Amino acid sequence: QILCRAPAHTAANVTVRVGPNYQDMSLTSSVHEYQPLVNVTGVFPNNTAVSGFTTITVTGQGFRVRSAWLDYIYCRFNTTVVPAVYVSSTELHCVAPKHFAPRVVPVEVTINNRNYTEI
Repeated sequence: QILCRAPAHTAANVTVRVGPNYQDMSLTSSVHEYQPLVNVTGVFPNNTAVSGFTTITVTGQGFRVRSAWLDYIYCRFNTTVVPAVYVSSTELHCVAPKHFAPRVVPVEVTINNRNYTEI
């Protein structure tokens, strides 16, 4: 197993090869996808009952249908992760989970099932 840290890059697919130095690289390669940053502009409604099960609409830019096909799109309400439904490049739907007491919780979105963007 080799662990590599991806450097910053613009949105694109890039070829990745490994080797012991900068000259002797492997003949085989893999493709790594850099995705654009997600920009979230709104959450509607912005409050729900503690019983949950309210569909939340998340608006913004950068939501990708490919991420939906790969099952990478999720919403996180505090620490509870729920699947998101891709509607368009500017809209997602998530079902708010049940909470045990009324309170404000952060809502975050991921399109790569790793990095969450706070809304």
